[in-house]
Amino acid sequence: MDVWNYFEGKPELLTAVAAVIAIGGALVGAKIQANSGRAQAAAAREAAVIAAEAQRVADLWTVRQLQVAELVRGARRLFQLCERLWYEDDVEARLRVESQSEELALRLAEVELLATDDVVECAQQLVTAALRYEEISDLHSGVTRARAAVYLLTRNDDHLATEVTEVMSLHREGDPERAVQWLTNIFPNISRELIEHLVAYDAVEDDYIRNERSSAKHEFRMAARHLVAATRVMLRARDDVAPVLPRQRRRYRRNQAETAESSA
Repeated sequence: MDVWNYFEGKPELLTAVAAVIAIGGALVGAKIQANSGRAQAAAAREAAVIAAEAQRVADLWTVRQLQVAELVRGARRLFQLCERLWYEDDVEARLRVESQSEELALRLAEVELLATDDVVECAQQLVTAALRYEEISDLHSGVTRARAAVYLLTRNDDHLATEVTEVMSLHREGDPERAVQWLTNIFPNISRELIEHLVAYDAVEDDYIRNERSSAKHEFRMAARHLVAATRVMLRARDDVAPVLPRQRRRYRRNQAETAESSA
């Protein structure tokens, strides 16, 4: 049938058909645009989720780095302050040791909240080693300095050395207070606190103190090394890369495909 001849005498019908075709075309176009708009909106939402996740990962990476660095710095600072106690009678250093010890416990708590299990375990070992060195320094640094001071004053004076030996026997016989008083009179330039250490730890041998100190120092250094190594693994420092960002999800790729098909 000749379509144009059919509609030739029926202009009203031709107009109606044309209107239907136009409406259908508009509906198809609107559907294509709607599908494209939904795909673009989904892609935008997906991009926002990925960006937020990437920011979260980057922030966590930075916080972990800073917290572990502060913990290591604090532990080393405590170790250095304790080292000073072996060589000088520094009241300020002793006060700072107490403050640094408290700060170190706080730093450990922060690391425990966000770091990986391996890093947390190494951090706990480092703090334990630092506190052990603090304890040994508190117990034995005073008597070590006292013995060094007495040695310097008696090494060329046999009579004074003999007198010190006799006074120390009072302590061994159960009269430490009298021994402290006599030694304070004999050595007025040595503080009473050091004299008390000298008497209280008279039975502790120098070799034992040296071995304890050496062992504690080695333990601390190894613990610090292990923590640094574990942290480098956590932060992927050996890979020389930025924080790992999440991969795009399949839904985003599917939306891209739908958009392409709709456009076609």
